[in-house]
Amino acid sequence: MQALEKQNNKPNKLDKHHIQDNEFANLIYNSNNFDDMHNQSDEGGKTKKKKKVDISYASEIRRKLIHLFSLSIPLIYIHINKDLALILISIITLITVFLDIGSKKIPFITNFMNTLFGDILRKHEKKKKKFRLNGASWLTISAFLTILIFPKIVAVVAFTILIISDISSALIGKKFGKIKIFKKKTLEGSTAFFISASIIVFIYQQVYNAGSSFLLIGIFAALVSTFFEAISKKIKIDDNLLAPISFSIVFWLGEFIANYFGQSYIHIL
Repeated sequence: MQALEKQNNKPNKLDKHHIQDNEFANLIYNSNNFDDMHNQSDEGGKTKKKKKVDISYASEIRRKLIHLFSLSIPLIYIHINKDLALILISIITLITVFLDIGSKKIPFITNFMNTLFGDILRKHEKKKKKFRLNGASWLTISAFLTILIFPKIVAVVAFTILIISDISSALIGKKFGKIKIFKKKTLEGSTAFFISASIIVFIYQQVYNAGSSFLLIGIFAALVSTFFEAISKKIKIDDNLLAPISFSIVFWLGEFIANYFGQSYIHIL
């Protein structure tokens, strides 16, 4: 009888292994739950992972300083005729787009571009598999189309706004932007775009002694351009193309209203 009790009380190796397996399974289950909880973001955003910054603020400033050189396009266009402007901008556009494509296909150009501009290129501009033109290419394409399609005064104002307001929007939005709109943009950045664009319209109105219609229609066109600049990432059209084209269309159509009040501005330049 005692021998039987001893046999019953003797630890079962199979039971031990079963218990250990259960403990190991629970450990894995709890670990996975912890990882899931860590990766999920609650509504308050307390456990939300920080997104990597596309480029640093210092690189953004450098990028916009290079962008500022593009202001020479509308300023030179004021003093030359449309045919010559189209020839010059065509050459610049072809060279820019060639270098852009070459930077993703030709190793020598890739190394050259990365050495000069690697730290100021955005993530999508560096991708080789999913090819997309960079901001510089879209800017020159935009300049060509704006000069080709629209009257001179419209193209000059539109492209000046693109350069100055884009710089204002990017630097203010990146430094002080808190309120997100259309996911990728900030209210502060868009406000900076609109205010700077309106100031540019006012300056041109004063320089050329244009009527009040020029100012009012120009400010409205600036508001429309601000909206399209803000939604550019959402609809996946580069803002260097969308902002000046949207402004130009509205400002050009506004000529009909200005002409009705005897304040035509389309032939100022």
